[in-house]
Amino acid sequence: MEKRYLLPEMKEDDNITNDDCWEEIDDIYDHLLNKLVLYYESSDSIFEGGSNAMPHIYEQVLLFQEAFLDEKHPEHKRAVAEWRAVLAIMALQRIRNVKLEVVKVDLTGNNNNPFLKAAAFFRPEDSPVFYQTTWDFLYIICMQGTPIALCSPITVVCPSKMFRKKISHLDWITIEKVNGADELIFNFRGKGYEYANMVLWMQMLSKKLSCSNSGNGMIYHNYDKVMKQLNRYIEEYSKEADLEIDTLFKKNIYDNMNNSVRKEYQFLNNCCDIYLENAKENIDKLEEIDSKKLTYTDHYGALKKAENGFGQQADYKYIMI
Repeated sequence: MEKRYLLPEMKEDDNITNDDCWEEIDDIYDHLLNKLVLYYESSDSIFEGGSNAMPHIYEQVLLFQEAFLDEKHPEHKRAVAEWRAVLAIMALQRIRNVKLEVVKVDLTGNNNNPFLKAAAFFRPEDSPVFYQTTWDFLYIICMQGTPIALCSPITVVCPSKMFRKKISHLDWITIEKVNGADELIFNFRGKGYEYANMVLWMQMLSKKLSCSNSGNGMIYHNYDKVMKQLNRYIEEYSKEADLEIDTLFKKNIYDNMNNSVRKEYQFLNNCCDIYLENAKENIDKLEEIDSKKLTYTDHYGALKKAENGFGQQADYKYIMI
């Protein structure tokens, strides 16, 4: 029998015609699970379809990690493409002028909000794969106020439902069908700078990630799968990158992460900093300036202003990469 990856159809053999059919049961939740089994309506992807019944709070997280970790899953390549896109946007947010923020959601149960209490009760039982992650709270990654992903203890990040549509306004990154398979496509207009910054950021992320429990076979197995995907990502785009350039990383960029005592997900609390394409050719000019403060437009002349439009004052040592 062919293995099914989509959730099964809802049962249709319960014909409720009047109140006489109701009976008292001890465990309401188990009854609901048995009678209201979810299935997905047809669509291009399980990440875009709708559900016919009561949704699970962590539905997207559970569906995504299954598709991402199983290479035989029919949606595996789509999951990998979206996962790569989230990391690329996080890495290049300042260089490509994308406004990101993270919103912290407390799932410890110590909250009077009914929804958050329910979310805390139904937290996945999967042990975190990565050190410095937790199910006790999640960070939702928002782009200009719209949720596009969240931090995940299993896969580092998890794209939101309708992710491809939510990033469709970005002209430098898309997810398209190539020979029938979903692939991540970049449009950097032939420049290697963005690739280099992205690859160097991924390399830094790879060094910071560690397994939460290497002695647990299943946990380490999933850790190894995620790390192989990350290293494959780095290897593929290293070929496109001008790795002779240096780069800077801006740290502690998310206020909600900075305010966290436990410091979970700190390995994502940074991005590539803005840069000037011709800075290497003008090192001598910059050294003559010493400690003066400049804007990008009042001195550089031949130094082209960074494409992202940031024009704040900065010490030359800050922008020299």
